[in-house]
Amino acid sequence: MSALRPSVEKLEKLKIPRSLAIGFIYVLIILILYFVGRVIFPPMIDETIHLVNSIAPPGSLPSFYQEILSFIKNLNLEGFSKITPYGGNVVDVLKVTVSIFGGIISALTLFMFTFYLLLERKNLGALLESFLPEEQAKKGVLIIESVEERLGAWTRGQFLLCIIIGIFTFIGLTILKVSYALPLSIIAALFEIVPNIGPIISAIPAVLVTLAISPGLALATVILFIVIHQVENILVVPNVMKRVVGLSPVVTIAALMVGGELMGIGGALLSIPVVLVLQTVIQELLKNR
Repeated sequence: MSALRPSVEKLEKLKIPRSLAIGFIYVLIILILYFVGRVIFPPMIDETIHLVNSIAPPGSLPSFYQEILSFIKNLNLEGFSKITPYGGNVVDVLKVTVSIFGGIISALTLFMFTFYLLLERKNLGALLESFLPEEQAKKGVLIIESVEERLGAWTRGQFLLCIIIGIFTFIGLTILKVSYALPLSIIAALFEIVPNIGPIISAIPAVLVTLAISPGLALATVILFIVIHQVENILVVPNVMKRVVGLSPVVTIAALMVGGELMGIGGALLSIPVVLVLQTVIQELLKNR
């Protein structure tokens, strides 16, 4: 809601009804997702299938990989030995089915709540005044608006950063003539959501793939990801994130460590927005005093 509200209000200033403006933005998002699904997903799926198939045949990986795979296959795990292949397949199918429908329902619920939050956002002042004194209600609106502004800027900046890193990675892997450049670059874009450690994690699959081809190509891939990471830290992040959010690197790293320790990956993802909210609320309260 914080990310989409500025666009909705700009359309509303053009005398477009708020509900129609929200619907227009939703249609635009759906068209973008449809374009991504039609243009990017088919080649990505094909390349991913080829990637998996290239790992399966014997001799396609270095000897130490084959030894690791053989060790894993020979493990006699008690839990798996008690499940028949048929029963295991049924359980897997049910889990996948429930996961898919759960994801669809969650996405639809998110869009629905966002729609109503955007629609009712203009009534926030009246809502607060209904159970708070007028002066406190005005302060509450100012604080919420500041929080929304920073959260929206963080969301849009993070999305833009993911796109930029994905494009850089795809161009670099294509220049190096690395197979499966599209899925590997999409992995890099997705892991960019996790600040600082995301680029390191996203480099692992690319290095493993290239190591199966030649050590020289793997080394070149490592250098490529190091260069992208340095360019990101020196040029991209300062221009995309620091200007719109304004958190220092020390605070960012500390927040990631605390969030990751408390809640794992989810905590790392939520740590920066939580810090932004706390920092903004404290600053506004001190400013009002």
